[in-house]
Amino acid sequence: MMKEKLLKLFDPGLVLLILLMAIGFVLTNVSTGDQILSTALTLPELMYRSLILNDKVFDGQLWRLATYACIHKSLGYLATGMGALTFFYLKARQYARPTQLVVVFALAVIFGGAMQIYSNWLAPVIGASAGWFGLWGLWVGLAFKTSKPMFNRRTIRLLCLSVVAQYALAILSPGSATVAHNAGFLLGAFLGIAMPFRMKVPELFSKLVRKTAQKCA
Repeated sequence: MMKEKLLKLFDPGLVLLILLMAIGFVLTNVSTGDQILSTALTLPELMYRSLILNDKVFDGQLWRLATYACIHKSLGYLATGMGALTFFYLKARQYARPTQLVVVFALAVIFGGAMQIYSNWLAPVIGASAGWFGLWGLWVGLAFKTSKPMFNRRTIRLLCLSVVAQYALAILSPGSATVAHNAGFLLGAFLGIAMPFRMKVPELFSKLVRKTAQKCA
């Protein structure tokens, strides 16, 4: 059991996203002259760096709507993002393939960043939180899509916990990009429910199918 859990951490999509976050963190800190093991950026530095990003986007450098996800202000911030990404990626992985999860992550990053900049041009826009919020929403959406009936005790509890957790995060971290988080989550949930995913059948359900087939035979 422990071996299987460890092997899940080497999922190709998850490894790719974590490597991109780590490489972006190192390159950002080296290019700005910061020490990689230094303390977090001060609020003025964070605002200045994000203002440059927003300004560049309005100047036509639209790729920055994706690359901002590789900018993290400290090792702690990076580690928290990697932990959240791993948790929600593996939850959504029960239903979808690695390529699908990477695409949803990227779309949530772009859509979340665009909505954050549109709603508040001065708000800091860095980090991959919009992406893993997208995977969070995808997990919830796919859980509803694969449940029969769709609204049952499990899915309603999952939805309520997700809403409460997001409000708690917004309260505990008032400087975070709440609009980007909500936009990423809603996009992921929409994709999970509306898009024709070629889903990986959850292990529990596949066992039930096998048992039913054996009885019918």
